[in-house]
Amino acid sequence: YLAGPWIESIEIIKGTGSVVNGYEAISGQVNVKLKEPEKTDQLLFNIYGNDLGKLDINLNSSARISPKWSTVLLLHSDHLGARVDRNKDGFLDLPLATQFNAFNKWKYISGKGLVSEVGLGALREIRQGGQVGFRDTGDGAFLQNYGTTQATNRYTGYAKTSYTWASRPFQSLGLLLTGTDHDFTSRYSYGYDTYAYSSGLPPRAVTNRTLRRYDGTQRTGLATLLFQSALGNTAHVYRTGLSFLYDHYDERLSDGRTYLTETPAEAEAREHRQRRELVPGAFAEYTYQNSRNLTIVAGLRADRHNLYGWQLTPRLNLKYDMAKNTVLRLAAGRGFRVANPIADNAALLASAREFSIGNNLRPERAWNLGGSATQYFTVLSRPATFILDYYHTEFDNQVVADMYTASSYVIIDNLVPGGRSYARSLQAELQLEPLKGLQVKTAYKYLDVRTTYDNVLLPKPLTPSHRAFLNLGYASAFDKWRADFTVQWILAPT
Repeated sequence: YLAGPWIESIEIIKGTGSVVNGYEAISGQVNVKLKEPEKTDQLLFNIYGNDLGKLDINLNSSARISPKWSTVLLLHSDHLGARVDRNKDGFLDLPLATQFNAFNKWKYISGKGLVSEVGLGALREIRQGGQVGFRDTGDGAFLQNYGTTQATNRYTGYAKTSYTWASRPFQSLGLLLTGTDHDFTSRYSYGYDTYAYSSGLPPRAVTNRTLRRYDGTQRTGLATLLFQSALGNTAHVYRTGLSFLYDHYDERLSDGRTYLTETPAEAEAREHRQRRELVPGAFAEYTYQNSRNLTIVAGLRADRHNLYGWQLTPRLNLKYDMAKNTVLRLAAGRGFRVANPIADNAALLASAREFSIGNNLRPERAWNLGGSATQYFTVLSRPATFILDYYHTEFDNQVVADMYTASSYVIIDNLVPGGRSYARSLQAELQLEPLKGLQVKTAYKYLDVRTTYDNVLLPKPLTPSHRAFLNLGYASAFDKWRADFTVQWILAPT
């Protein structure tokens, strides 16, 4: 939902990260910064098309209204309307899709310590997949050919204000308000086998095709009040604050089946899921940074969940410059998350599997421990970097989607008592510039992701164990010519 020309930068945090950002981050965080009104181009227009019928249009426009006020308008639209079936299997290789996306940001800089931002966004997207002959002409079309449709309406908004003391530039007070309204509707052709009996003949398997529907809405609001200052000097910095989360989910999943023994109230309970979360919380974080080689960040947050009670989230991050060109990082902490069993497994809605969801799902809780080593050196008198990192995530509880136990079901329930669920990740990365203008990036990643299914510890389905990556990029003087070559290798577990 974020177009490339909108993005200023992407920050990736491995490990548990900061308690300021919430209790959910278990194995990492991604922070995407959009274009800043006072820094970006006043006008950028981009259009792209290819032989698959894909068309992208982007327009960024910014204005410096005054020395204190600036704004940026980000517009994006993409459309894929060609029915592409190059492997001739009767199914679309790519889903038909149309998206309209807009975001507007306003920024105020007083020059006297007060900075404020307001942003509003709106998105509309529709998608259609399935057989080439499928046309979305109504519910009957899903019974004639296999097809899927999805439609998303999404509205977002945020406001953040901060004040920095002029006499104490390390001290600030900030308020962040965010809100999201997400509405999703989808339809899928859904088939299953029954048995038809004819007089004097053996049973005969018959495929019945019906319509599966999944509709979901999420309305989220988050308020965070944050204060930052120092203890004596800037070697000792602390941040503390309060937060309040409101999250409301309303989902309905139906597959057209009816049961003679089921009352209307029981059918409603089977198809309809609703959850409202109210979570006030408080957090504190201490940062120690000497002037030479050591940074320590320790944090703790406590949240009172209206459904699951008190939750404590400890986090610790350490950075140590072992030598001039050698950096070590360590991270450890705990995370907490309330799963959304249908939305988390949305890809399976397009299959013929029936969803069987446990009645008493518990929150997901996990510990994460890991770190990295970074070595800077030179190759042919040019800078190079080697990074090695390892992270281990161990779940106390996880909402598991079991596709092993029954071939016609996806069984979603808590991790079985005494069972394990973990993920181990090892990655090695090398970046160098052997020749002027030639950038070489290569990486290898090993993933060991296993969960207990029906009392047997097995690899998580569709999760590759090995990945390798190589990128060669060349740019001539003054960027007159550019060339890029990328190759990937992926190996699934056996």
